Amino acid sequence: MDTEGRPVLSAADVMDQVTLGRDPGPDARERLRAWCGLSEALVSGLVSLRASMGGSGDYLSRLVDEAQQAMTELSERLSYTRQRLDTDR
Repeated sequence: MDTEGRPVLSAADVMDQVTLGRDPGPDARERLRAWCGLSEALVSGLVSLRASMGGSGDYLSRLVDEAQQAMTELSERLSYTRQRLDTDR
């Protein structure tokens, strides 16, 4: 709940609402923009971390690779949802 007692949608809820053709509201649109920026920053940070680690094949490198892949997929989904929401308006 937000400070006014309204339910706060998660990123997954917002993506579901947009997929169903519903407008999740202006607050959710702003949070979606923030989530997009955050996810892109996390992907960038993971790419930098992985580059600084050097070799591959060890457990930590594989973990970073998996985290980077997961965040890249989430970032792409968030960006697609944002574009779709902006286009539908």
